[in-house]
Amino acid sequence: MYLGFLLVPTQHKSQLLRALLDARCGNPHPREWGKCPEPCDYHQKNDREVHYQELRRADVFHIAKRWIRFFLTDKRLTYFYILGINLTRLQYDFFGKARGAERFYRIYNRFFRTALQKSAKSYFSNYTDILIDHIFHDIGDIAGYEAFPWHTIYRLSEDDKIRFRCKEIEFIDSNHHVSGSEESHFIQYIDLLLGLTYNCLHANTMSTNAKKLSFLMSEIAQRLLEAPGNINSSYKYVNRLCIDFFPKHSIGTKDDLVTQALRLDSFYKERTIRIRQMEQPELF
Repeated sequence: MYLGFLLVPTQHKSQLLRALLDARCGNPHPREWGKCPEPCDYHQKNDREVHYQELRRADVFHIAKRWIRFFLTDKRLTYFYILGINLTRLQYDFFGKARGAERFYRIYNRFFRTALQKSAKSYFSNYTDILIDHIFHDIGDIAGYEAFPWHTIYRLSEDDKIRFRCKEIEFIDSNHHVSGSEESHFIQYIDLLLGLTYNCLHANTMSTNAKKLSFLMSEIAQRLLEAPGNINSSYKYVNRLCIDFFPKHSIGTKDDLVTQALRLDSFYKERTIRIRQMEQPELF
């Protein structure tokens, strides 16, 4: 199971949104999005949803390629946290007696909360208080799980550093034409970054377009795993980008000192970037 978070500081929101919109256009003579002379065929053609699973489509691929190039040169606007969970190392009894979809939702709910807390407190540790205005989530099956919209906020409100202006997670469609919400662009962006990171690790897609963009993503993914604390990196990713995995050890339900120690030491980064073991495709 993989979770991807895009954390958007309020002072960066308009700049990040503008960067993503401007990168959509694709006009050989780039202009600010929405200010192209009429008619602008580039604007009309590229005003569509970006989704990792749709990279086989040429129009989506070219938008995604421009977004990834922006991501690789951006050193201050993009904050993401990606958490991969090895379900085979979890003791399912820890999540109660639920089975099937109910158990999946409980696991997802628990690690959603963990990932949000860990990333927010890591990236913004210099702040006395971390105030979260909104949490947006792509609409899907998890929206039908009764506890999910409110439980994370309820539990994290016990944290002495995190405060919320919202009471529930807001579900919106990732397609901005459907939702009418600018936050849909952010959901598309993290979907792309998460999908490419997953493919960097597993190299399991047959899509040539996905392979090309995964190679672009692979260098920074490898650095995030091998040297996560390198403050001298040209990517400036410390306290801004992170990939974690959990758990390093199989964890049972016992509450002895050994089990507690394993839980505390169970986030890890030792993984192979498998896409880099393949022959690199030509990007152009």
